[in-house]
Amino acid sequence: MLGLTTTATTGKLPDWVFREFYGKHYQSVYRAAKRVIRNFHDAQDIVQTVFGRLLEQGRLSPDFLKNPEAYLCQAARNQARDLMRSRGRRKFSTDPLERLAVPAPEVEDPWMFDALTEAMEELGPDAAQAISLRYSEDLSDAEIGKRIGRSRVAVAMMLVRARARLKKQIEKRGRGRS
Repeated sequence: MLGLTTTATTGKLPDWVFREFYGKHYQSVYRAAKRVIRNFHDAQDIVQTVFGRLLEQGRLSPDFLKNPEAYLCQAARNQARDLMRSRGRRKFSTDPLERLAVPAPEVEDPWMFDALTEAMEELGPDAAQAISLRYSEDLSDAEIGKRIGRSRVAVAMMLVRARARLKKQIEKRGRGRS
C-alpha cells in the first residue's frame, strides 16, 4: 500500500505499482471484458485501454482505492458496452460457449448443453458473469461480489434470478423439442 500512499500524496502512480496492479488484475479485467464483448481480440484491446487510462490518469480515484479489482472490471465492462454501441451490433461471436470462458464439458445430452448455452446468451452480462464465476471457478457470493462490485446479498439474488431464468428458458426450449 506504500505505492497507493505515494500516489495520494504526489498524484503520480509509480511504475512498480502499476506493474503490480496489471499483473494481479489482468485476468479478471480480461474476463470481465470478454464476457460482454465475447471476442478475444476486442477484449485484449479493452484491457489495454483500461490499464492505459489508469496510467494516463496519474492519480487514483477514491472508488478505485476501495476495491481496485471491482473498479477495473467495471471499467472493462463499460468500455466493452461502449464498443458494442459504437459498432452498432450486439453480438461479436457466433460461438455461445465463449461467453462461459471455460472449456465445454463432456455432456451426455448435447441438446441440454446447447439449450444451456443459448439460455446463458439471454442473461445480462453481470448475471452471466456471476453464474460463470459460481460454476466455473466455484466462488462464493462474497467472492463474486468483490469481482463484480456488488454486495454478497445482491449477488445471491442475482444468482437466484439467473438460475430461474435459465430453468425457464431451458424448459421452454424442451417443449419445442421433438
